[in-house]
Amino acid sequence: MPLSSEKLYPKQAVVDPELLYSLPPHITASSGIDVLCHAAEDFWSKNHQPICDTLALKAAKLILKYLPTAYKEPDNKKAREKTAEASLLAGLAFNLPKTTASHACSFPLTSIYSIPHGEACGLTLDYFVRINGEDEHIKELIKELDYKNANEFADKIYRLKKETGLRTGLADLNLSDEAVTRLVELSHHPNLYNNPVEITDGILFDMYNKLRKE
Repeated sequence: MPLSSEKLYPKQAVVDPELLYSLPPHITASSGIDVLCHAAEDFWSKNHQPICDTLALKAAKLILKYLPTAYKEPDNKKAREKTAEASLLAGLAFNLPKTTASHACSFPLTSIYSIPHGEACGLTLDYFVRINGEDEHIKELIKELDYKNANEFADKIYRLKKETGLRTGLADLNLSDEAVTRLVELSHHPNLYNNPVEITDGILFDMYNKLRKE
């Protein structure tokens, strides 16, 4: 469950990439895909705004370029610097617009099945890129990231997950029909309604049924 309070905001923050050298690869990957989710979801959020869009775009470019290196080479100075920068920028970017469908779906995946937060968000990100593909604002994001269309961008996200050892499906959980129904019900978090395309139960059932087979 997300927590929010002015008391959670520091007066000063030090972002030191060297502290990340010892971060285990899977946590690097999970945190990194969360950065991409923050950036992309901010950009297509119903509440997006120009300043946050600029930060989100920069964050997305950095994480797409440097996350694989940070995952494979934990003490790579430049990769750690750039992924830390991306994380900071993406955090600033989504603070006002808030996240959307991928985050809404991540909460039950984490609370019920203990899938790490970032990995749970990334699990559905490529699905929602395809679903939101005709929205004008995501078309702008895709163009700025130099992809031809939503499918090409979604394929890139899928490959990134594979490359960094993240989940691409839920087959190992052997989800029953009842479990899928529960996931659909619990995905109706307020963030779901911040998505540019209306996410129906039919869309959620289709997505979760595909995921449970992969």
